[in-house]
Amino acid sequence: MPIGHKLEESPNPTEHLLKALQGFKRELVAVEHRRREIRNKIADLNRILGNIDGQQADDDFDGEDDANDEERDSDSKEIRTATRNAIERLGRPVKRADILKELKRTGIVLSAKDPGRAVNRTLYRSQEVFGRVKEGYVLQKDATEKD
Repeated sequence: MPIGHKLEESPNPTEHLLKALQGFKRELVAVEHRRREIRNKIADLNRILGNIDGQQADDDFDGEDDANDEERDSDSKEIRTATRNAIERLGRPVKRADILKELKRTGIVLSAKDPGRAVNRTLYRSQEVFGRVKEGYVLQKDATEKD
């Protein structure tokens, strides 16, 4: 909604505001997605330039801490949060499709070329939190109870 746009009078102004906030959230997600793409391209260029000079490139070009790459990866955080939310909301093990629907429902756009693969990879790397049972992914405590 453009700044200064007059709110339409509607029978339910709260619903109108919620729709406007959801639109704003989608725009913020898109901006964050683009920022990550640009940051990744800069990191790639730094690696290339470092290789040309025969030196190891400095990936810490933006001053961020490199201590834990997965925690720094915003997609991984979003996937873990969406998985936990889907499990709690649905009250059952969730499949990859459920997680992708949860991400879409909350307006999250992953930067990965293959979001389904990113979900599998992230949850595989997060086995201390999420377990896999026949029906799908569960919180780890629930996976040990079903064994």
